[in-house]
Amino acid sequence: MQKISYFILTAFFVVQFAEISAQINPIRQNRPLNVEKRLIETTDVPQLVKDTQQRMFPNSQVEKWFTAGPRSNDRKEGNIESKGNPNVFIAKFKNSEGFDTYSRITETGDVRGYMTRLEGEKGLPANIKESVNKRFPGFKILNSQKIYHAKTNNSAYRVVLTQNSTRVITFVDEKGNELKEENVDPEIKENILEVPDKQ
Repeated sequence: MQKISYFILTAFFVVQFAEISAQINPIRQNRPLNVEKRLIETTDVPQLVKDTQQRMFPNSQVEKWFTAGPRSNDRKEGNIESKGNPNVFIAKFKNSEGFDTYSRITETGDVRGYMTRLEGEKGLPANIKESVNKRFPGFKILNSQKIYHAKTNNSAYRVVLTQNSTRVITFVDEKGNELKEENVDPEIKENILEVPDKQ
């Protein structure tokens, strides 16, 4: 009888622990926050967000606005992932060098950062190209992005290289030093947006 009681008590605690674990913040579980990105009209973007964009990038002409936030069905279900996370507005525009750039600004005007899509080697600083080519001789730089995080004032470069059927992605800091992907600041990674080549 004592063994049965012990078993029932143990099973109860295992079930309770599983329920609590399911409610832990997903970022701490190393999985992405459930978000959706959708095209929105300029008139639906808060003025504070537009003003912040102009302060960050004076005279920039936003081509498209997107919003990213918790999925609407998560909000209905009261999913913990949606609680306390402000919507993020993404502005697509050309930077002063003519490259597609995507800035991320919360509805409260908090600048998260931006990502600039460079054209292969074009736009990469010489020290970055030299560093990458030295580490990957014979590889061709297929595409690259500059990723900037506003709060830490840090930038990194994400470079995609190919050789025959081998594809490599490497991260490099502004000095040309390699960054292991697992060591790249989460604040930098949150500004990496998967954007199709054709939009």
